[in-house]
Amino acid sequence: KASGHAKTGDRREATAWRNLFVDALVKNQQEEGGWKPCGQLPAQKRSLEETTQVTTAWTLLALDGNQTTANREQKALAMLQNTSPASTEWWAVNLLLAAQRSEMNASALCDALIEKQQADGGWGWLTSDPSDALATGMAIYALSQYDAEQNKSAISKAVAFLTTSQSPDGSWKVPGTKKTTRNQPTPTSNYWGTAWAVIGLLESES
Repeated sequence: KASGHAKTGDRREATAWRNLFVDALVKNQQEEGGWKPCGQLPAQKRSLEETTQVTTAWTLLALDGNQTTANREQKALAMLQNTSPASTEWWAVNLLLAAQRSEMNASALCDALIEKQQADGGWGWLTSDPSDALATGMAIYALSQYDAEQNKSAISKAVAFLTTSQSPDGSWKVPGTKKTTRNQPTPTSNYWGTAWAVIGLLESES
């Protein structure tokens, strides 16, 4: 019985924390509908506009369309329009979001993401960059979430890339995403890349 009370308390605490976090996200939504990227994100080697779009897409995905107002939500979705996205992350997060929203063309986003897969099976942080674990893990996750069976071939090639590019210590070396890193691996990018590689590999097996 004591164990049951503890579990109930844990659930209540988790719900309270989630509600607090959701309230903070909603409060920080900009009048035009999007969310402003903070910290080191604006320094990434892609346009600030694209980084803002990616931040907005991840936030909408986390909120799951249930907390922000309908008007602000539609404004946020309108902000995601981009005729020439530079990063794999843009394609991956928009595919994840489109899989939940009928007004977005998930099939076209899926096809476009696969078209950007490189000959070695991976994706680069920028779609024009050499393949790395960060972008490849994101792509595997998005493709698996959308339709793992349909995207089996692309996913298998990506898994092979991750398998062969893993370091002996179990991590992946990933070039920095900032303009100042000159495509050299950094501890932060290595952590992000390793985490996304593991997430992608686990999702490919589910």
